[in-house]
Amino acid sequence: TYINTPASLSKTMVNVVLRQRLGYQGVVATDALNMSAISENLSELNAATKAINAGNDLLVMPMEVHTTKDMSKFATLLNELESEVNRKLIDVATIDASVKRILTLKEKKKILNYAASQYPASALKQVGSDAHHNIEAEIANKAVTCLKNEGNVLPIKLSKNDHVLFLTPYDNEIPAIKLGMRRLTANKVIALESHYEVMRYSAQTSESELSQKIAKASIVICNSEIVTNTQMNASNYATRVPALAMKLAAAAK
Repeated sequence: TYINTPASLSKTMVNVVLRQRLGYQGVVATDALNMSAISENLSELNAATKAINAGNDLLVMPMEVHTTKDMSKFATLLNELESEVNRKLIDVATIDASVKRILTLKEKKKILNYAASQYPASALKQVGSDAHHNIEAEIANKAVTCLKNEGNVLPIKLSKNDHVLFLTPYDNEIPAIKLGMRRLTANKVIALESHYEVMRYSAQTSESELSQKIAKASIVICNSEIVTNTQMNASNYATRVPALAMKLAAAAK
């Protein structure tokens, strides 16, 4: 089946247009490789191989990762990519060129530390430092745009008597929600006594379970994350649960 080639997988776009015509010689990152235009037509290995051969240096979201168990899939993909190199389906020179561009960028930003990079614990400590979290928060705050605010719901004002229920579809989003609440409390944006609960919903989430959680909450915040066309089906949990949560919350007013 013929499909249009996304720019991230196009050697013409990355190497010819971006690098040769426009003269850009820095680091190039793909768009999310797990988006439908790619993931519904190519395997993860095939997409990653094409992205590397196109001249990209960093592959963004080459697979779905929702739990710590999914991390093992990265090791599998890396081993498969190594096999592609050994089979001459990926040129070693292409990998070397990408490594050089990445190291050059790190050196320019004064974050090139060979000693630290050899020890995962040290790297994790730096990435998870307060300084890095503060930078991340600043970038996120400047990037968020409110498109609608019907009834002036935002910003939400919490009192010590409020109980907030967060609904989210993926495990990896739970730490971020908790971090956000800790920041809001520390900065005295919300009352120290405010209570909240985070519930991860799934295909097994029932109406009775959801109803019990919502009954105890004064505010319900639901994260609906649709990443594939199939998830838009009314019967799919990614659409079913958020729609049900809105219905139950409205009824509980």
